[in-house]
Amino acid sequence: LALTFRRSTFHRRAENYAQHHLVTARVDGRLVAIGAIANKDVLRQGQIESAAFLFDFRVHPTSRCQGLGAHITRALMRWAARANIHYWFRVADTAAACRLRERQSPLDIGNYCYLVLPTSDRARPSPGVISVTGEELHDDFVQARGDLELLANPYAEGRATPHRGSYVLQDGANRAGCSTWCNRGILAEVVQRLPLHLAMARSLQRRLGGTYLSVPRIPDSGQELRSLYLYDFFATDLGLARKLVQHVLACARAQEVDYCYVILSGQDAELRAVRSDFFGPFAPVIRYRAAARIYRGRKALPFSRS
Repeated sequence: LALTFRRSTFHRRAENYAQHHLVTARVDGRLVAIGAIANKDVLRQGQIESAAFLFDFRVHPTSRCQGLGAHITRALMRWAARANIHYWFRVADTAAACRLRERQSPLDIGNYCYLVLPTSDRARPSPGVISVTGEELHDDFVQARGDLELLANPYAEGRATPHRGSYVLQDGANRAGCSTWCNRGILAEVVQRLPLHLAMARSLQRRLGGTYLSVPRIPDSGQELRSLYLYDFFATDLGLARKLVQHVLACARAQEVDYCYVILSGQDAELRAVRSDFFGPFAPVIRYRAAARIYRGRKALPFSRS
């Protein structure tokens, strides 16, 4: 899907963080570029560090290659000069973001992805799943994963109102868990256009009525997606991973949610196992890269070019 984001104000996402700052660039009074940054604590290599997260960064296509991105980046980093880490994410195949990364020469610290899964009436809840608090699930996730980079605790600032539920499924010594999060109040997704296969499926839905091939309601251009994020996802057994995801999808379907985005980092086995239950074109994987500048005091560490 080609999407844009709808918010009550552009500041709405930044306001989700206790400490945030926005910088804009204008040419002849016209807004041509913008960037935001927020201070937060993150877990990196087993240690809590002060970090600054850069986001909502964009330059109008007619104003690119003029140094605006670099100017805004420097202004944002000056505001967050006390942070040990400055980092940002980019969609892996975004050319403009790749060029900016090369000019800034940051450290490439890893990747993560969204596995997009449609809810359907075929998904069935599991009687073994129990509900826990988000804080409990986050602690379980940290203990289960020993290779975490730049993990922020979403409950640390008391701003976790988008949290919808946390679930654990256990079988003997094996365990799987995740939390759900609704971003529609911060980043509501509005469809701009459909790819060919979804446009064809939508046409068949209209003709046949109801769902087709277990595909959820396929929105038209201009409509808003109904979605949930699955985060803090972990599993010590791939079978439990599949059962847990099916349970969450069934619960989401009952709440008229159409898509769930499973956020994964370095979990390729889980990705393949969960995705195997779906028809590939309707379960795409959107990959992201993380880039960072890491400092000790006022001295920056050497950067690598991955």
